[in-house]
Amino acid sequence: EILRCLVGSEMCIRDSSDSMMFETNQNVVIAVRDALGNTTTQTINIAYIDQTPPTAKITGNPTDWQAEAATLTVEATDNMELASEPFSWDNGKTWTKALSKQVTENGTYSVLVRDTAGNETTVTAEVNRVDTTAPEIKLVGIPENWTNQETVVSIDAKDTESGLAKLAFSWDGGSTWTDDSTFVLKENGALNVAVRDTAGNIARETVVVSKFDMTEPTDFTVTGVPKEWTSEKVTLSVLNAKDIGSGLDDEPYNWNNEGWTKNSTYEVKANGVINLKAVSYTHLRAHETSQDL
Repeated sequence: EILRCLVGSEMCIRDSSDSMMFETNQNVVIAVRDALGNTTTQTINIAYIDQTPPTAKITGNPTDWQAEAATLTVEATDNMELASEPFSWDNGKTWTKALSKQVTENGTYSVLVRDTAGNETTVTAEVNRVDTTAPEIKLVGIPENWTNQETVVSIDAKDTESGLAKLAFSWDGGSTWTDDSTFVLKENGALNVAVRDTAGNIARETVVVSKFDMTEPTDFTVTGVPKEWTSEKVTLSVLNAKDIGSGLDDEPYNWNNEGWTKNSTYEVKANGVINLKAVSYTHLRAHETSQDL
């Protein structure tokens, strides 16, 4: 018969079996006696029972929007000792000593933590403030045909993560920012547009504007004006009429306010003041030239 007693206690258990289950650390005195009452005792120290899982938390979860990856770090303690490779960031498939994990997308991230006895704890972080994607932008209103009018250009922009910043738009490549998504174009040249979101991601686009013509056709000359008296009809001709922007209009000449025409010559039948105008494709007119015949 076996007599089991707890050290420091008068409580003893008589048991004829040769095994017994213990769930807590303790000192156990085991006594064995024979039929005549002779007894042998032995004290056993049970010190490696651990049924308590580790305690853990995740730090580094951003509370404000950021354009960089978030670094999640697990902080863990155990009443006994953590395992040599105590962390699993993939639900127990693999284990590592790595305390941290970088995440570039929003979502739910969990880490398992285990101790040397095999007890496990799961801690979870809900990441919802990471935005590494720049806004989508589209420029609307860039002139595709020749014009001599100021043109309003606008930016069509959207951001599905952190949203557009309060001052989201830049018309000078990011040097200055505004909340105005429109811009008045007045001349040709490179238009450097930038749009940023709340996290700080920036989308950029450069458009070369080349369809503005704000310049009148160059001054032209009229030949054929008689310098002596003549009884013949006089034919005037336009020379050197040109436009360095959009080019001359399809009907670029207006003789004596008689309407626009392709004719660069004009037949004069009597003395008088002849007015000639030239127009560019964008209908910018050169200064009127008058000849007194």
